[in-house]
Amino acid sequence: MSWDTYQRRTERNGERLNRQDRRQKKQRRNEERRKKWLSTVGSPSSRIDRADFSNEKKISKLDFKGFSTRF
Repeated sequence: MSWDTYQRRTERNGERLNRQDRRQKKQRRNEERRKKWLSTVGSPSSRIDRADFSNEKKISKLDFKGFSTRF
């Protein structure tokens, strides 16, 4: 493998890892915003006394089907 090929491959891998890192940071920020919203605001007809978040874990894929809302 030539030096140029190695350098291009290394740059591509670095860019890919940087994108993944930014995406993960954005997801964590969104999770924190959701938790804050659930803890303080909630839905319009709710009264929030306390919110405890425990037993948190990563979900590799969404598998719940058939969810719907009614107004």
